[in-house]
Amino acid sequence: MEVICIFELFDTNGKLFAAQFEGEEEDEAGHPQHAFSKLTAEWSDPSWFRAFFSKFKQDYFNFYGSSNINRLVLEAIDFADNLFEDLTKYSKSDELDKIFKPLNNSDKDQTYERQSLKAKGSEVKSYLRIYAVRYGDEFVITGGTVKLTHWMKDRDHTRLEKHKLDTVVKFLSRNGIEGKIVYLDK
Repeated sequence: MEVICIFELFDTNGKLFAAQFEGEEEDEAGHPQHAFSKLTAEWSDPSWFRAFFSKFKQDYFNFYGSSNINRLVLEAIDFADNLFEDLTKYSKSDELDKIFKPLNNSDKDQTYERQSLKAKGSEVKSYLRIYAVRYGDEFVITGGTVKLTHWMKDRDHTRLEKHKLDTVVKFLSRNGIEGKIVYLDK
């Protein structure tokens, strides 16, 4: 996996970006599909959530107890909408550090360059995650997923998200101007 490009996202005062990885397709409008556009497409699709929760039903049960798949799908779409609204709100008010927290809980009181981060909803059952890398006062979204296990290493889809975080950290270390993104291309 390789980072191809980093894009600035919507009206975010130049603070929020998304990585595009090698092999990602274009969206319906012919635009390159970066990590954030891919995530918003998946999380607005009930069939995507239905397939996910059908496959990982036992993981959900182990963490939260039993639930009806239809209810889970509706809940997840609602959670996703709330998380995207929070992301937009905090990016426009230049307070992204209020939503993005260190990936490792042991780093909760530390802030450093190229730090791996997670954003999750405020709901008690906050299983949706958006992942990003801090780069100065800017944030690069690498992707996101539904996390239903304690450790990211426990499932392929969460291991992939960790790999994408690590890939962006390496990319920024090799190609970035310290603490500032300048439309990085490979």
